[in-house]
Amino acid sequence: MPALLALPRRMLTAARTATTRYGPAYLLLSTLLSWSNLLLIYIALRASQTDVRTLVRGRNLPARVEQAAETGGLFALAVVLNKMLSPLRLLVCIAVLGRYAPVINLEIERCRSAWRRWRGTDAAPKVDDAKQV
Repeated sequence: MPALLALPRRMLTAARTATTRYGPAYLLLSTLLSWSNLLLIYIALRASQTDVRTLVRGRNLPARVEQAAETGGLFALAVVLNKMLSPLRLLVCIAVLGRYAPVINLEIERCRSAWRRWRGTDAAPKVDDAKQV
């Protein structure tokens, strides 16, 4: 039981490690996966045309999920299910980013610098005074 209680702490530590190790690529991929999961869950719930209350009561889900489904409908249920998939999304991000993070980070930095140049806020590179002497 103590190992189960330590699971959220381990997942948070893994998320922090991924954020510092992979940087913007992790944030981009995690956000894209989150939005796509939410959209697909909502479409699946909408296409199934089932009663939300019946769907939630038929499963062994917490009372908060049932309350959210009753008051918020399909979209609220989709949001709750999306949140329940967060640990899985973290594992997918870490598995994918091990190989593709450097390429994604280079592309993100290229886009950032182009955006800064377009806005006119791209600061000139700082020259170290010691190198000038």
